[in-house]
Formats: sequence, structure tokens, C-alpha cells
Amino acid sequence: MKTNLKEILNEQGVNTLFLCGLSATGCVLATYFGAQERDYNVFMVEGALLSPSAEHTETIERIVDSVGWSGLELMLKAVTQ
Repeated sequence: MKTNLKEILNEQGVNTLFLCGLSATGCVLATYFGAQERDYNVFMVEGALLSPSAEHTETIERIVDSVGWSGLELMLKAVTQ
């Protein structure tokens, strides 16, 4: 599916994405790799993902760049200061 999301993000100066969602092994993972292919910095948010099993979710969090809530808070504070 083609959308204009990349143009919208670029217009807003977005270069980093933090992902969460209900299908860590499906659409969230596909979005992660799609964002990487488009040269975005991209992270999964630990504790904000679901999948058919907790083991699958934990595996996804281990194999991709992921960040916990405290790390996310620090990154966002650095950007807003």
C-alpha cells in the first residue's frame, strides 16, 4: 500500500520513530524494517508490544533495536531541551 507518510514525516523533520502495537511479529515488525529501509532511526518500545505469545514478543524485543520507558523518556527530554 502506498501512502504519503514519508512526505508528512519529512515535512515535520521527523527522523526517529518509536513503535508499539498489537502485532509485534506482523505489522509492527514490518513497519520497523520498512522504516529502516527508508533511513529512519527506529526503535521498538519494550512493554508496548503484543504478539501471539509472550515468548514471540520477547524475541522481537531482543532481535531489533528496542528501548524501555526510562530510555524513551531520556531521549524525548534531550530532544525537547
